[in-house]
Amino acid sequence: SRDNLTFILDGGCPASKASYVLLGVRSDIWTPQPKGQSNKFIILYNQESNTRSCAESVIQAFSETFAQNKDIQLYIRDRDATDIFKIYVKEQAAKYNVDIVHDDRFLTDFSEEVIIYAQADICISLNKSSTWSLRTIEGMSCGVPTISMEYSGMREYCNNYHSALCVDYRLEVITDEELARLEGLGLRNYLFYPSTQQWRVKPYWAIPRIESIKDCLNVMYQSKEMRERLSFYGRKMAEYFSWERCAQNLSWELSRLLKF
Repeated sequence: SRDNLTFILDGGCPASKASYVLLGVRSDIWTPQPKGQSNKFIILYNQESNTRSCAESVIQAFSETFAQNKDIQLYIRDRDATDIFKIYVKEQAAKYNVDIVHDDRFLTDFSEEVIIYAQADICISLNKSSTWSLRTIEGMSCGVPTISMEYSGMREYCNNYHSALCVDYRLEVITDEELARLEGLGLRNYLFYPSTQQWRVKPYWAIPRIESIKDCLNVMYQSKEMRERLSFYGRKMAEYFSWERCAQNLSWELSRLLKF
């Protein structure tokens, strides 16, 4: 993403020798499928809890928004979750009396992932510091209306009220205390762990505001029109991030750089 390019340029690489190419997904795999049969409204959270995601924020917002409502399900697609985090999810579900499915299987067949997208009514995809999110583009390619945020590389494809519904967020300096708190929940694998003291400028988390997540969940749940619009335009936006487009962009950039 452009954010990665900024890091490279700040490190001293000449601008004439550097560029960036956006990632893409295979459009022959990630495509809309007939919706699965379910008597519940399914909210898919498809981010691994061990890769700087906002799993704890999403679980809190969902639980407080839909407490005592078993007609709405939070389906967490979370490969390789820690045992501590699995226990935390169960405790939250019991505390708020909500339906949370924690699917931590490590699937090797993309078709199984596509089926999971097909079952979802909406998808929520938030990252604290990831500069790009293939998971988000996968869901958008499958036509799933998406909640995300206009931060870092996700700004490339998440346009509020057009291709996605975006939550508000604040930037917060990554501290050792915050890392320790999250590790206590079983969230791990941080980009800047174990110490931030080595950095010239301390890096930041992008922290989605809980109330904003709640607002987005409510809007998506209550408005079929909103879901249909975001499904359509989200998929149109995702077409710009297919492997075919990625290959074209790479070819253009290589041609430009080789001229120097």
